[in-house]
Amino acid sequence: MKSICIFLTVLAVISLTAFTTVRTVIAVNFDRNCAGYLERAAHANTVALAIPALEKGISYLTENHMTEGFTSVAYRTPTRIWASSAPTSTSRWPS
Repeated sequence: MKSICIFLTVLAVISLTAFTTVRTVIAVNFDRNCAGYLERAAHANTVALAIPALEKGISYLTENHMTEGFTSVAYRTPTRIWASSAPTSTSRWPS
């Protein structure tokens, strides 16, 4: 019985460590490839500086299929509102 408990404890620790590592890598990749560009676009001093950063952030979201789905946990809420207007939003900006 003691060996089963030790085995389950080791298995749980390994599983938790693997899960935490994968989630950390995903979070860092998102931060570097999307969130950083969106933040740079939001804090840009001119539209000319904001457009390339916004396009890089939106292209990452589109390539990784992050523009569709649901953000809710308990019930479904629409999330397509921003996704349908974001890719065309830069075309409305003055050059």
